[in-house]
Amino acid sequence: MKQIHKLYVLFLMLSCIAFSTDSRVRKRRAKKRKQKKATIVQPAKKPVVKKHSVKKQQECLYKLWIAGVECRVCAKAAAVALKGIRGLKEPQYHWVENDCNKSYGAMKHLQQKLNIEAIETALLQQKFNLKAITGNFYGTVKQHANGKWFFKFLNDKREFLIANTKNPAFLLLKRKKTLLKRPLSLIGTIYFDQDGQRFFIS
Repeated sequence: MKQIHKLYVLFLMLSCIAFSTDSRVRKRRAKKRKQKKATIVQPAKKPVVKKHSVKKQQECLYKLWIAGVECRVCAKAAAVALKGIRGLKEPQYHWVENDCNKSYGAMKHLQQKLNIEAIETALLQQKFNLKAITGNFYGTVKQHANGKWFFKFLNDKREFLIANTKNPAFLLLKRKKTLLKRPLSLIGTIYFDQDGQRFFIS
């Protein structure tokens, strides 16, 4: 009986030692796992960049002169001023740099329709003077008492002196007097200069 009791006590001691050792091992393993997780660097998430198709608008930081009259520092003012000329159909605009020492500088071209964004792109941030507009104009032709011929846009008070009355196209119009009594379409160039607003028939 004593031997059985000794064996039972020995078995209990060994099982306690084994259990304590096993728990220590488990604790160490758990600690190592935590340390490993702490050392693993998570890859940084790249910020999501949204692609915008909207064009960034340029600031209107330039001045524009039309026939020597200064407009507001914005292309919208130029758009309003030019749209005020009725009958303007897809003209070609000639923008001329305004210089204190010279009457006119290098000529800039802005083709096709009047577009605010296009004006901003063409002019950038410089000072420009509108010298001439070339296009297809719709209006009436009249002769004043002094014998001079003028072209007038419809619904517009301004009259433009026809400078080249000896132009073959204009001479043909004069022969057909009925054409001069109603609105017609004329291709030509309007010049804004010291001599006033003049119209040259192409």
